[in-house]
Amino acid sequence: YKPVAKRKRPVAVSLPPMIRAPYQPLPEPLIPELPHHPPDWTKFPYTERLTAERIEKIVSNVEPNFLSHDELSLLIWVVGQNEQAIAWDDDERGTFKSEYFPDYVMETVEHVPWQEAPIRIPLAIKDETIDLLRKQVANGNLEPAQASYRVRVFVVLKPKG
Repeated sequence: YKPVAKRKRPVAVSLPPMIRAPYQPLPEPLIPELPHHPPDWTKFPYTERLTAERIEKIVSNVEPNFLSHDELSLLIWVVGQNEQAIAWDDDERGTFKSEYFPDYVMETVEHVPWQEAPIRIPLAIKDETIDLLRKQVANGNLEPAQASYRVRVFVVLKPKG
């Protein structure tokens, strides 16, 4: 909690109009036709991403008698055609194409960047925290900062589950 004296007040300024690229509709991709008689899902050729265990996990989440055998085979066929869109863990996660989600610029007013003193990480979880942060950087969830800002991080150990 902070006292009223440290309250942040909005700044009344006007920004120049942002230069934006004109809207260009993207061509719709060709969607392949679905097979009328998909290959049997029990004979699915497993890949590096779609292993037997992962296919079984997908099938086990479908309620019994909800889909017929042919519908289940079609489901597994569609999943197999789009296996790059499914990430089972952070190592397999990708990013969206920039043509669909272009980068953007956040406009700000001139100000002094803030720098807050860091909160020390308890020694009992320091190595685990550093490993977690390195893994997040390697997976692309975090990136090294290039800004002159520094924000506090408060690390807590969450219960398993």
